[in-house]
Amino acid sequence: MKLTFNPYNLKSELELHEQSMIKEVVKITNVNSDVYRGCKYLAELVIIMNGEPATIFVGFKDNYPGSLPLFFDLNDSFGRIPHKEKDGFICFTRSEAIVIDKRYPVSLLLNCLENVIELIAKGISGENHEDFQLEFEAYWCHIVKGKIYGAIDTDNYNVREINLWCETSESNFTIVASEKNIKNTEVIMNTLFHIDIYQEEKFRCIYIPLKHGTSILPPAAEEEWDYSFVKNIFSKHITKKSKQKFQRIIRRKGNSTKKLEFIIFGLPISNENTALFAYVMPGTGIDYLHPLVQKPKNVNLIPLMVERWHPNYLLNRTGGNTEVADKHVAIVGVGSVGSEIATRFAKSGVQHITVIDNDILEMDNVYRHALGNDSVYARNEDNQLINVPKVLALEKEIRRKYPFIQVTSLPKSFVELWEEGSINWKDYDLLVIAIGLANQEMDINEKMHSMKQPPPTIYAWNEPLGIGGHSLITLNNEKKGCYQCLFKPMEGKTIHNRSSFTKPNQDFSKDLTGCGSIYVPYSFLDSEKTAMLVVENSLKLLTGKLQDNPLLSWKGDDSQLKSEGFATSHRYSSNKDK
Repeated sequence: MKLTFNPYNLKSELELHEQSMIKEVVKITNVNSDVYRGCKYLAELVIIMNGEPATIFVGFKDNYPGSLPLFFDLNDSFGRIPHKEKDGFICFTRSEAIVIDKRYPVSLLLNCLENVIELIAKGISGENHEDFQLEFEAYWCHIVKGKIYGAIDTDNYNVREINLWCETSESNFTIVASEKNIKNTEVIMNTLFHIDIYQEEKFRCIYIPLKHGTSILPPAAEEEWDYSFVKNIFSKHITKKSKQKFQRIIRRKGNSTKKLEFIIFGLPISNENTALFAYVMPGTGIDYLHPLVQKPKNVNLIPLMVERWHPNYLLNRTGGNTEVADKHVAIVGVGSVGSEIATRFAKSGVQHITVIDNDILEMDNVYRHALGNDSVYARNEDNQLINVPKVLALEKEIRRKYPFIQVTSLPKSFVELWEEGSINWKDYDLLVIAIGLANQEMDINEKMHSMKQPPPTIYAWNEPLGIGGHSLITLNNEKKGCYQCLFKPMEGKTIHNRSSFTKPNQDFSKDLTGCGSIYVPYSFLDSEKTAMLVVENSLKLLTGKLQDNPLLSWKGDDSQLKSEGFATSHRYSSNKDK
C-alpha cells in the first residue's frame, strides 16, 4: 500500500483529522540530521499546555512511519523536567511500547504527541519528580570523563574498600574494580578485561552507600559538581555509622595514598535499585587524610560512570535467579543432554557446579553437544594431539563464558567415585543423572536410595528420533520417587521403561562405520528441550517451589519415527492428563 504521508505537508494532513492538540505547524528547512538524531524532516508545533500555547518540535526520520517521531524542546519552553536530555530530546516511550501501523502515519504522530504532552505536564507539576533519580545514571553519563568497570554489590549497605586497578598504555586507560570477596579475581579480570592485575597499579577505592531517602538531582546538561557539592553529599547523606567506618578505612596502616583516590557513591532509588556514580580525585599528599576530609591543594574532580559486572546485577538484569547462588549442583554424565544441562545451570545463577564423566569428547559428538570442534583436541606434555575429557572441556568453556561460576570437574565414573568414597554426596543440593544408559542409572538409583540422607536426584534422558524426552525427580522432600520402578516386564517378557513413548522390543541403534560407531539417533534440539525441562524444574526444587517427585515428559512429533518403520507406545497416544 502506498503511503500518503508527506512531512512537508503536515498541516493539510492534520486537517483531515479531528484533533485539538496541534494549533499551528511551521516547517523547518535545511535540517541537519546529525544534530537532530537522524531526523530528515523537522517541524515546529504550537500546542496547548496547561491552557496556554507552547512550542515543541517534531522530527521524522526518512523511514517514517516505520519509526516513531522524535520530539524536542529546542527553546527550553518547559524548563528542567525528567526524561528531557541535553539536546532537548524528550524520551517519552520505548519504541516497542507503541504499535506502529504504517497505514495511519498521522494517527501515530498524534498518539505519540499525546504521550509527550502528558509527560511534560507531569514534569512541570512535579508529579514525576522521582523519575530524575530513576534515570540518574542516564543523566550522569552526559558529564562523565571516564569509566570504571565495577563489580559492586549494591545489596551491601556498608561503607567499604573496593579493589581497583588501573591499566595504562600509550593509547588506553582502563579502570577495573571489584569487591574483595569475589573469588578468582585474577582469572576473572584476565578473562573479562584481558588484564593482569599483578602487572597493574592498584589504587584505593571506597564505596559509600548513601542513606535511603536521599534525594539528589542529577547534574543538568553540561553541569559539573564542584568539590563543595560532592563533599556536601558525603557529609549530609551518609549515616553516623558509615562515617565512622570511613574513618577506620582511611586510618588503616599502609592504606594511605598520595596519588589518586577513587570514590563510588551508591544512591538508593525508589524501585529498590541503586544508582552508581563515581569520582577520581587527587590525594591529599598526607597520610591518613582523605580528600573528602581535607580539601587537596589542587582540586580536580573527574566524574566517572560505573559499568557493572557484579554477578548479582547481571543475573537480576537477565532473568537469572539469585536464590540459587549458594546451591551446589552435580551433573553425572555430560554428553549431549548433560552438557546442555550444565551450561543452563551456569546461566541460571547456580554458582557451584560439579561435572562427572569419564568419557572423552570426540569429533562425532559435537553437533549435538554443548561444546564445539575447538574443544575436542589438546596437546599433552609431549606435544601429542589427544582428545580432551568431556568434563575438563566443559569446565574450561563454562569458566570462559561465566567466570564467576565455580566448576569442579571429575573425569571419573560415578561408580569409581562411589567405591573410592572420595565424595560426600550429601554436600550436593541436587544430583542430575544424564548418562542415558538405563542399567547404569538403575545402579545409581539403588545406591542413592541406600543413603540415609541422599540429595534430591533427577534422571534425564532423550528418546530416539525426536519423539520426546523425560525427567524423573526422586528423593525430593519426602524422599520418594524411584527410577528403577519405571522398569517392569511388559507382557511378561522384556523389561521396558513404562514412561517410554516407543513401543517395546524395538532397536533404534544405528552405526555409520561398524560397531565402534553405534549411536541412538536424536538431535541437539531434543537435548536442549530435555535440558530446559530439567533445569526449569530443578530451579523450582532448589527454591522450595516443587515439593513432590514427578515424572515430567515433553512429547515430540512421531512422523520421523513412523517413517522409519517404528511404532509408538500406548503412553504416547494418551492425553496430557493421563
